[in-house]
Amino acid sequence: MSDTIVNGPSYQSSYKALNDNLIQLVRTHHWLSETVHTDVAGPQWWLFFGDLSENQVCVFSQGQWLSETGPSALFLPPFSVIHWRIKPGPLEWTAFIGRTPLPESVPKNPYLMSRKGLSPISTEEDVKCFMQDFPKGRNIVYKKDPAAVSLRVKGYIDSNPGQDYPIQEIAEKLKINYRVMSRFFHDDFGLTPAAYRNNLRVMHAKCTMVFDKPSVLDVALSTGFSSSGGLSKAFRKIMDLAPSKFL
Repeated sequence: MSDTIVNGPSYQSSYKALNDNLIQLVRTHHWLSETVHTDVAGPQWWLFFGDLSENQVCVFSQGQWLSETGPSALFLPPFSVIHWRIKPGPLEWTAFIGRTPLPESVPKNPYLMSRKGLSPISTEEDVKCFMQDFPKGRNIVYKKDPAAVSLRVKGYIDSNPGQDYPIQEIAEKLKINYRVMSRFFHDDFGLTPAAYRNNLRVMHAKCTMVFDKPSVLDVALSTGFSSSGGLSKAFRKIMDLAPSKFL
């Protein structure tokens, strides 16, 4: 597969396939103002690397913003949420996106690590070795002990990412009051169930397009949108781009 170059409003991304199940992403940003942003991983996992200045990139965990300075890494497991705070100015980072099963030993939550004094990660073999032996780091969780209601709702969405159904049906299926469900979920993960599902679907669709190059309609239907127009609307709202940019 040839490299896929995507130009966004304030960034450029270069996606390169290392094999059928692993992609390297190099992203260059120029943020005009401090930005707070939320990402939701789909079924794929992400491994980010960057050489950061003090508090250049922070992640939210249990009421505080955490960061590393210098060579740093962040692991984002499938179906996880991360809230970023990014300083204005230029920023370059590399990520590896994978869809292979993970070793049992890898962290189950987003995980922030220092890479000071360690060799750069640049090849498929480097990533494989990294996954077998994570350096010491910090678990990143929005809230330490999410309510059982929130975990049930998240588990249902994660298990059915391709189903097209009103979000209220989740509450009915799980026999939970809709307002109670939404309030607990937002308190525990920092976004509503609807926003979580939409972000998950868009990220899943983006990764599927980069990996497999399906049509926009095919990827829309496989990721839970009833039409290509629905996918395009969600893409423009969350990413400010058309999905066709990733094909």
